Amino acid sequence: MEFFVQKGHFSKSLLIPRIFVTDHMRYELGKLDHILCFESIESSIQSEINCDQCAVMEILVVRSIVMVIRFTSNVTDPPVMLYMGVDKFENENLIRWGWPEDVWFHVDKVSSAHVYARLPSGQTIDDMPEALVEDCAQLVKANSIQGNKMNNIDIVYTPWDNLKKTGNMDVGQIGFKDEKKVKKIRIAKRMNDIVNRLNKTEVRVDIDYRVEKEERDAKERQVKKQKQRELKEAEKAEMERREKERQMRSYDSVFNEEKMHSNHDGGNDSDDFM
Repeated sequence: MEFFVQKGHFSKSLLIPRIFVTDHMRYELGKLDHILCFESIESSIQSEINCDQCAVMEILVVRSIVMVIRFTSNVTDPPVMLYMGVDKFENENLIRWGWPEDVWFHVDKVSSAHVYARLPSGQTIDDMPEALVEDCAQLVKANSIQGNKMNNIDIVYTPWDNLKKTGNMDVGQIGFKDEKKVKKIRIAKRMNDIVNRLNKTEVRVDIDYRVEKEERDAKERQVKKQKQRELKEAEKAEMERREKERQMRSYDSVFNEEKMHSNHDGGNDSDDFM
């Protein structure tokens, strides 16, 4: 567990500093005033509050276990999991530990939840079914205080690996590595039948996204290694087949030469006999 610390100010009468338990991403070192290990936090706070006006630390606890809200979109076969964090702090963890299969959705220019769709392996944002995109767009609109009241709003979406997080961004703020990879869909109005269908599948669970991502990556490495082994075995088998064919051609060539020589000798013997 990591503790990221930033300076704040409070009076001596406030004996307990604010402690934010979040999934804050690692800030650039230049933005941090101090980095404390767990054992030093209490003693550091005690030493800081001995003055009337003093600087104390706001402790940002970075953890990979977060509560996530999951939904199931059944407009495709197989169904697709949609998920989002419960607040902007937990969104940080989702940004950090997303999967390459994930597609991120957000209401354009309006505060909203960060909704992700986890696509089946091999599927990309370019071949997402329209019905699935509509589900995601309606869900993210419904989870925007302002956007939920608006008609004809744009929803932006992009692959997870196109998200960009830098140290000067606020909690929950995100940018894009490549604007060309950002897609947009216009939503005319809230579709209650879609939102209600998705809400009926809602499940809130505590997930260790770091462990989940590491397990996913480990499986991917195993699959790649297996494919490499199969490729090497196929290449070896092909080389052996070609070598066998080469040897057979060489054997046939020798056999034909011997046969031709034998026929020639036989003809001479016949001539001599005559």
